[in-house]
Order: sequence, then C-alpha cells, then structure tokens
Amino acid sequence: MTTCLLEAMEPTWPPLRAWREGEWTMRDGGGGGGRVSAVTLYEAAVADIAGPSDAVAEWPPSAATVEMWAEQGKIGPERLAVMERAADPKTVISMPGGAGFLGVNGDLAVLHALEVSPAHRRQGRAREIIRGAALWAVVRGATRFALVVSDDNPIAHALYKGLGMRVAGHYHYRRVAG
Repeated sequence: MTTCLLEAMEPTWPPLRAWREGEWTMRDGGGGGGRVSAVTLYEAAVADIAGPSDAVAEWPPSAATVEMWAEQGKIGPERLAVMERAADPKTVISMPGGAGFLGVNGDLAVLHALEVSPAHRRQGRAREIIRGAALWAVVRGATRFALVVSDDNPIAHALYKGLGMRVAGHYHYRRVAG
C-alpha cells in the first residue's frame, strides 16, 4: 500500500483537523470514525465493479437512510458531519435497508459507511450498492475504487474479494495515550 493512496482517500473522509508532530501526521476525526481494530484497504478498477443496480444516488442522505444508519448504531451525527466536510463530488448510494457514502478525489472513488440492516443482509444489497457506487463514480471520471474494512469483518472481506477487489494494504489506528 502506498502513502499516496491513503493521501488520495483523505479528502473523501476528511478529519476535523490534521497536524504534524515530528514525523507523524496526527488527525482529529471529531468523533467521525476511528476503527477499533486493524483494517484492510481494498482497491479495484472502477470499470471492473460497475454494473446494473437498483441502488440510487442521493445527496444529502434521505431521512430513511439517516434513520437506517442510526438504527445500526455506527453512523450518527459525527459521521454525518464528516460526510458534509468531504469535498465534492460525493453522494450516498442507497436502497431499502442499505446505504453507503461515496466520495471521489481525482481518479479515486472511495466507499465509506456501507451498512445493510440485519433484516436485509445476505440478499445481495451490499454488492448492489457497491456496483451502483462504482457506476456513479465512473461517470465522474474515477478509474479506481477503494474502501477500508475492519480486519474482524470476514463477511465483508469475502464480498470484496468476490467482487475482484485486491488487498492494497493494511494499517491500524494509533491513539494518543492519556
């Protein structure tokens, strides 16, 4: 994984503030994230994933999407604020019971906050949202598609590998002690 890829991803999920301390870049997410474990970064060519989808693009996210995210307990006001901070082009790709936030920076599209409610899981919704997101991104000039997933989510890893995405690297969060 290259630092360039991580740097290209940052405008699609920007921290509230960032600063340097010696050789380290510090980031304050303002409560908008901080995966609790190590993560894997996946990447693929947008054209390899884009396809027909019943998912729709919406910005800002609809009340139904915000409610679905809130019910899952992972995406609340702080993460919605990150979405607002993200540079355009950006959108939410949604369908009943599932949604994800997509940001594009140059030729890179990055999917964040993909959630499918328990009642709608194992029905192909996540795959359809990803395909719809890639289709939306290709129209905006993206040629690469990336996402980050916690290492402790084997179902998501199987999905991304099944879509032909490749592992581009791994990283973990460090927190300031105190």
